[in-house]
Amino acid sequence: MSGVEVLGHLRREMSTQRLHVVLISAHATIPNSVQHDEHARFVPKPFHPDQLFDRLSELLPHTSEERPR
Repeated sequence: MSGVEVLGHLRREMSTQRLHVVLISAHATIPNSVQHDEHARFVPKPFHPDQLFDRLSELLPHTSEERPR
């Protein structure tokens, strides 16, 4: 089962519809189901850790702390 399929299952369940999800994939293109999901982000492989951190930061509530480097 692909990550996009898992995301589809999560979105069909009321208890997980708003769960934040980051998909990491070897595919270079962002699937439409992820592109239009406000609670999901896509990170293509290979990726730099900053890319992953940026996608996570988009999903998590902002704090007053600076981003660690």
